[in-house]
Amino acid sequence: MFRPRKIRGMSRYALLSVDRLKEHEQKVREGSCYLLDVREKGEYDAGHIPLALSRPLSQMDVWCEGLDKERTVIIYCRTINRARRSADMLSSRGFRDVLVLDGGYTVWSRTQRA
Repeated sequence: MFRPRKIRGMSRYALLSVDRLKEHEQKVREGSCYLLDVREKGEYDAGHIPLALSRPLSQMDVWCEGLDKERTVIIYCRTINRARRSADMLSSRGFRDVLVLDGGYTVWSRTQRA
């Protein structure tokens, strides 16, 4: 189940467990849901979740305008800090369905080794 969190002001997001990420895979494939890696390009190139798009937090002003605000946005980073900041920023820009991958790439990559 999603656990809503309130961060800075009125912005909201929900945490998405790594286990529940699989439930969104088909939506990502179809293009009705975004899976965004907000780490820097070098981090993304070193390893990322399949189907994820590289959209560094440091360049959000550039790539944010091209996203459909009606689609679900799943965000992750190495752990969770940059993803939370990104979720806050997207929510404040009118995105309504923003999910943060709990534990980020670190937790996801551990599950791939198990």
